[in-house]
Amino acid sequence: MPPPGKWQTRPRKPRKLTAPAHHRQTRAIRPPPPQAASPAQAEAKAAVDRADAYLTEGAVKTRQGDPEGGAAAVDRALAAVDQAIKLDPNNAEAYHLRGFVKYNKADLTGAKADWSRAIELDPDNAGAYNMRGEIKHRQGDPEGGDADYARALAISDQAIKLDPNNAEAYLNRGAAKWNLGDPEGGQADIARGRELAPLDDRIAAYDIAAEAERMAINEINGGVFNGPSWADFDRAIELDPDNVEIHLKRGFAMFYRAGNRTEPGANSQRVADYDEVVAYYDRVIESFPAENGAYGGRAAAHKGRAGARFFYPYEGGDKRGYKRDMEQAIADFDRAIELAPDSSREHLMTRRKETIADYKETLADAESQAAYRAKRKRQNRETLKTVMDGLNNPETPPELRKHLETAREILEASE
Repeated sequence: MPPPGKWQTRPRKPRKLTAPAHHRQTRAIRPPPPQAASPAQAEAKAAVDRADAYLTEGAVKTRQGDPEGGAAAVDRALAAVDQAIKLDPNNAEAYHLRGFVKYNKADLTGAKADWSRAIELDPDNAGAYNMRGEIKHRQGDPEGGDADYARALAISDQAIKLDPNNAEAYLNRGAAKWNLGDPEGGQADIARGRELAPLDDRIAAYDIAAEAERMAINEINGGVFNGPSWADFDRAIELDPDNVEIHLKRGFAMFYRAGNRTEPGANSQRVADYDEVVAYYDRVIESFPAENGAYGGRAAAHKGRAGARFFYPYEGGDKRGYKRDMEQAIADFDRAIELAPDSSREHLMTRRKETIADYKETLADAESQAAYRAKRKRQNRETLKTVMDGLNNPETPPELRKHLETAREILEASE
């Protein structure tokens, strides 16, 4: 191990795409910030939550042998946290998180600048001091790095005095001690922090949800619509209820189930399934009101339910219900587009355009079919009158009368 105070005195070398432990615990332990004072701040918080979920996704995918997927998730995290800072330039949490995103993209100078800004906005952010200290060491400023580690140590000491069960403070103090040349003290603090709040809950929750989504699709494809995967979604949400990506994965699995019913009477069951999907996304939106993915998911559910209600409108479907759902789907797509980062808007706009086109085509088809049915009904009545005249005529030959009786039965059945 290098001498105390030098870079690389941490327990392990940080792996690319994997946020250091004391970051991953930060959002799980810190009390929620005060109620947002403006819609922009609420949207910024939602964007930070998305970025944090994407960063976790990146770590999971990289660990599971998908570095390209991991890198793509980190790119999405950067887009989301950039949006957060644009909406709320004084959001300390956003700068702190963007530091980790840039760190995972090997942009050390950018990461250091973001952690410096996070410290300006939140001088008690021990995690930011620890990470900035590491970068200073890597960039040839060991004295500045040690000064940051010492500041992280002092902040964490004070936090532990105020709250002896503050897991984040133990994790940050452990990292600071280790980096200042006290590996035994650092390891003890890290062990205590893990005991108070296991480090891997968020990673484990995302892992469970990702596997549950895959299992649910396999179960549904095999005709099993209420398999064990749904209990796994419950477990993932229990572990990390604030991770909107887990809720969106469950919502998608519910949507997939609704759209893949094939048993007899499936259309009415699909309507019931879509009812559940819409209600689920209602609850997700209530908890995450600025999450564009939830609005996009609910839009798809409304569109799916519209189709189940009125798939063949000229056969007597629920036309009013169809129109309500399609109009709500378009409204939800509008809101999703409004909230989405630039990278997602084109896809959402295409889906909205397709929905409007489907809506217009179906209504036009319904009107055309209704007109056709009315015309056929008039023709049938005129034909039936001619048939009845023939049957009522005593001079009609028996062989013709037999054909007229058959025609009468068919025409009366079609009424």
